[in-house]
Amino acid sequence: MQTVTVVNSQYLHRTDFLQILNTGNGKRLFDIKLLDVGINWHMWYKPMRLLSYVASLPEQELVLYCDALDVTLDAHPDKVEELYVKHFEGKVVFNCEKDAVRWTDKPFLEYKPHTLSENKDRPYINAGVFMGRANAMLTVLKKWVATLKQAPEFHKAGNSGCDQAPLVICWNKNPQLPIVLDSWERIMSVYPSHDDVLIKHTTDLQRVRRPRRYTNVKSFTKDT
Repeated sequence: MQTVTVVNSQYLHRTDFLQILNTGNGKRLFDIKLLDVGINWHMWYKPMRLLSYVASLPEQELVLYCDALDVTLDAHPDKVEELYVKHFEGKVVFNCEKDAVRWTDKPFLEYKPHTLSENKDRPYINAGVFMGRANAMLTVLKKWVATLKQAPEFHKAGNSGCDQAPLVICWNKNPQLPIVLDSWERIMSVYPSHDDVLIKHTTDLQRVRRPRRYTNVKSFTKDT
């Protein structure tokens, strides 16, 4: 399994700023590849850089993507892979969260029924953590990147654009994509998260404000 993240050039030598490398029980167990996108950051660089990288991998390589600044790995890579094979094999599984993408100065973003999680407490896709085989991920990334041109209004969302809105639009238009949501936090979870979640993601963007901490909350998990 390959674990990758996308960062600015300046973070290649200042890895102490990267949460993914400095927190959690798994921080020294995962061999995390940092994909450089240059000095100036924009959220759209993430799917674009991932597309070029994943295209170079063997089709059946398992790829785990995590945002660099707000994800904590609390697991062994073997356990993450085991749960992926058990619950999500052949799909690209994305994190899901309780908040929809809503920008007050941007068009209303529709979520079609097939994009919604079965867990009503976390119904919406989140692009901060996702994983899948390279061939399935490549299929998703190609459509995601192609959709960027169809969503120019989200290029200037906030300080650095919004990659998640084009992903939702992409999945709305392409329900056949091999995407599934980790509805019951079998591998990943957006804050608030219970202690047993393997990959914890907290978001502190302009569109959603959450404290950078985790608390003990009731687990809504199904079988593991």
